[in-house]
Amino acid sequence: MTVETAPPAQRRANRIRSDARLATLLLVPSTVVVFGVVAWPVIRTFWLSLHKVESPLPTAPSTWVGLDNYTRAIQDPELWASVV
Repeated sequence: MTVETAPPAQRRANRIRSDARLATLLLVPSTVVVFGVVAWPVIRTFWLSLHKVESPLPTAPSTWVGLDNYTRAIQDPELWASVV
């Protein structure tokens, strides 16, 4: 009775594939956490900056103003006085 084993190159390829799967399984949860803690607040803040928000409550109605908030900020002399 003989036991056939895979050639070394095949074993190495299987090992690399297995390591890649493990790396993916370990990275996905941390990627989700980083997105939730860092990226989502940045995206949400930018989205809110394009609206006129009257209340800090997330369900409060808001009006779309586009880049008007940025235009008004750039034209504000107090902003430039604080920057310089």
